Amino acid sequence: MTTIASAFGMKEALSQLGVKDLNLGTSTGTSGFGSGEILKSYSPVDGQLIASVQTTSAADYEKVMQNATEAFQTFRIMPAPQRGEIVRQFGEKLRKNKEALGKLVSYEMGKSLQEGYGEVQEMIDICDFAVGLSRQLHGLTMHSERPGHRMYEQYHSLGVVGIISAFNFPVAVWAWNTALAWICGDVCVWKPSEKTPLCGIACQNIIAEVIRENKLPEGISCLINGDYKIGELLTQDTRVPLISATGSTRMGKIVAQTVASRLGKSLLELGGNNAIIVTPDADIKMTVIGAVFGAVGTAGQRCTSTRRLIIHESMYDTVKDALVSAYKQLRIGNPLDEKNHVGPLIDVQAVAMYTNALAKAVEEGGKILVEGKVLVGEGYESGCYVQPAIVEADNSFEIVQHETFAPILYLLKYTGEVTNAIAIQNGVAQGLSSAIMTNNLREAELFLSVAGSDCGIANVNIGTSGAEIGGAFGGGGFSGFGGGFGGGGQRRVKGSNLRIKVKLSLEEIANGVEKKVKVKRKVQAKGVTYRTCPTCNGSGQIMKVANTILGRMQTATTCHICSGSGQILDQKPAGADAQGMLLEDDTVSIKIPAGVVDGMQLKVANKGNEAPGSNSIPGDLIVAIEEIEHEFLKREGENLHYDLYISVAEAALGASKDIETVSGKVRIKLEEGIQSGKILRLKGKGIPSLNSYGNGDLLVHVNVWTPKTLSKEQKQFFEKMLTDENFIPKPEKSDKSFFEKVKDMFS
Repeated sequence: MTTIASAFGMKEALSQLGVKDLNLGTSTGTSGFGSGEILKSYSPVDGQLIASVQTTSAADYEKVMQNATEAFQTFRIMPAPQRGEIVRQFGEKLRKNKEALGKLVSYEMGKSLQEGYGEVQEMIDICDFAVGLSRQLHGLTMHSERPGHRMYEQYHSLGVVGIISAFNFPVAVWAWNTALAWICGDVCVWKPSEKTPLCGIACQNIIAEVIRENKLPEGISCLINGDYKIGELLTQDTRVPLISATGSTRMGKIVAQTVASRLGKSLLELGGNNAIIVTPDADIKMTVIGAVFGAVGTAGQRCTSTRRLIIHESMYDTVKDALVSAYKQLRIGNPLDEKNHVGPLIDVQAVAMYTNALAKAVEEGGKILVEGKVLVGEGYESGCYVQPAIVEADNSFEIVQHETFAPILYLLKYTGEVTNAIAIQNGVAQGLSSAIMTNNLREAELFLSVAGSDCGIANVNIGTSGAEIGGAFGGGGFSGFGGGFGGGGQRRVKGSNLRIKVKLSLEEIANGVEKKVKVKRKVQAKGVTYRTCPTCNGSGQIMKVANTILGRMQTATTCHICSGSGQILDQKPAGADAQGMLLEDDTVSIKIPAGVVDGMQLKVANKGNEAPGSNSIPGDLIVAIEEIEHEFLKREGENLHYDLYISVAEAALGASKDIETVSGKVRIKLEEGIQSGKILRLKGKGIPSLNSYGNGDLLVHVNVWTPKTLSKEQKQFFEKMLTDENFIPKPEKSDKSFFEKVKDMFS
C-alpha cells in the first residue's frame, strides 16, 4: 500500500470490509462471480491502485436477474416487520463498519473523511427509519354506497428495483433505496458508479453477512459492475418495473426516455445548478459559511453543491470580499487528513471539465476573483487536486447555465426587489436545491411560496447542501478555517501572477524535466517603508451608512486607497516606482512532471510579483506548457504514432527495422507478406499518464512504398507478375478493414 494508505489505516479498512486485490464484481447476495473485463480503481487522493474488480458480462447479468426474480416470489410474502428486522441487522453491521467504510468512501471518491463518516451515518439513519416504516405500511378502508359492502386498499410489492448510483455519494444513495425497497418486499439490483466500484463491493460484503446469518435466498440484494453498457441492460429490462437513478441531468434524460419507452417507472435524483440568494437583510457570517461549505464541500461535486451566488448590489462588495478572504484560508490536500478542507476531484476527466469551464467563463466575459488552477507537487501527485475558484459572471453566460461538477462559484449581482433574484435563480434548466439568506420574513415566505423557488429543495438561512453529512470541516460553524468570516478587516494583499511559456520536446514530456527559467519580477525595494493608511486607519475597510426604504443600512467596502492592506507607502529608495517596487531578474527552477499536455498550466507558488506592504505575499508563476512537434512521432493523448515506410521487397520478404521512440530506438521484425496499412502496437512505448496510471502505446503504421520510376528490367519483372497467382490480391477474412483498423487504433 502507499504511504498515505498505510498512514491512515486503509489496508486494515479494506481487510475488514473484505475487499481483495481482485474482486468479483457480480453478486446475488452471498454468491460472487464475474466474467467481464477487469476494472481498476485508482484513488484520486494519491493516484495509486486500490484494487480491481471483474465486471459483469451480459451472461452474468442474466444470471443475476434470474435469481432476483425468483427471490422476489418468496421475499414479498415475508411479513413486513420481519423484513424490517433484516434491515435493522444491516444497520447494526453498518455501525460496526462505519469507520472502515467511511475511510474507503474518502479514499476511493476523494471526499473528506468526516464526509465519508457522515455518508455511512446516513445509511444507518435510513435503516432506522425503514425499520419503523415496516410496521406502518397502512392502507385505507372505504365504505361503499352498496349495502353491506366495504372496500380496502393495500400496497403491493413492485418486484425488482434497479438502482444506479453516482460517484459523489457512492454508498448512501444505494442504502436510501434498498432499505425502503426491502421493507416493501422488493428485491434490488445495484449498479454502482464505475468510478467507485470498491464501495459497492464493500457494501455487498456487509449485507452478505446478514443474508447468510438469516439464511435468506439469493437474489434479494444483487450487485452488477461495469460501464454505461451494463446500465443500459438494466434500464431496458422489462423485468425491472422501477429504476432509481442518480447522476447528471444528461444521464437522467436518457434513463427517463428508455424506461418510459417500456412503460416502466423511474425515480430520478439529478444534478442541480443550485443558487443562494443574498438579500440586503442577510446575515453576512451565516451567508459566507453556507456559501463556502456548499461550493467547496466534496470539491463541488455534490448534486446540491452551490454553483451560483445571487447577491443584492448593496451587499455585493461586502459578501465578495468576505468570500475571497475565506477562500484564502482553504487547506487543500489529502481528505483522510482531517486538517484539510478540500480533497481532490474524482479523476482527471473531472479536472479537464473544471479547467474548460473556467476558460469558457473568461471567454464569455467573466472576471476571476479567486484564480482556479490544477495543483501539482508533493501531495498532489494524482493530478486531481484543484484550487476552488470564484468568478464574477452573468446568469446569461452559457457556462453559468451549464452544471459543472467542480468547485467553481459564480457571483451574480441583482438589483431591486427579491423577485428579480428569484427570476435569476429560476432562470436555468436545472432545479434541485436552492436557498435564500434573509432576516426578512416576507422575503422568506415569498421564496418558499408557489411564486418563489422552483427547486425541489428550498432552504432559508442555510446553504444548498445543508449540514446533513455533519461536521465536514472539523467543527461547527466552519471553525476549521480559523478566524471567522465577518465583513473582513485588514487583509494580506497578494502580488500579481506572472505567466510564461515553456517549450518542451516530446522526450522531455515523456520523461519529465526540471527547467530553469529567467523571469523579471517586481520585488519590494531595499529600504522601502510603509505606514498605516489614514483613510481606513489600518482596518482595510471603509464603513458606509446609507438611507434605504428598509432603514439605515451600514456596509463595509474595501479601502480604495490601500486596496485592503491597511498600509500605504511611507519612504522609497531611488529607482523604486510609486509603490516602492523594483523590477529584478530571477532564476526559477520548475519541476515539470512526465505526461503534461500542450496548453496545460502549472503553478510555482510565490514566484510571481511581490505586492507592496509588510503584510503582503507574492503572486504565483503560471507556467503554460507548449509542446514542440516531433520530427517523426505524432502524439494523440498518451499514445504515439509513427509512420514506417518500407519497400515492396521488404514487405514481401520481411525485414527488421529500427523504430524511433521517446526512450531511444527499438528494433522490430516485420513478417513476410506484411500489408500496407498494418498497425503494430508497441505496449508501453508511449507517453506516461500524468496520474501515474501507466504508459500509452506506440502505434507503428506500416506503409508499403510503391516506386514511382522503374528501369526497363524492373518493368518487365512486374509485367510478368501481373498475372502471377502470388501477386493477385487475396484478402483473408482475418484481414481487418480500414474502419476496423481505425477502431483498433483508438481502442
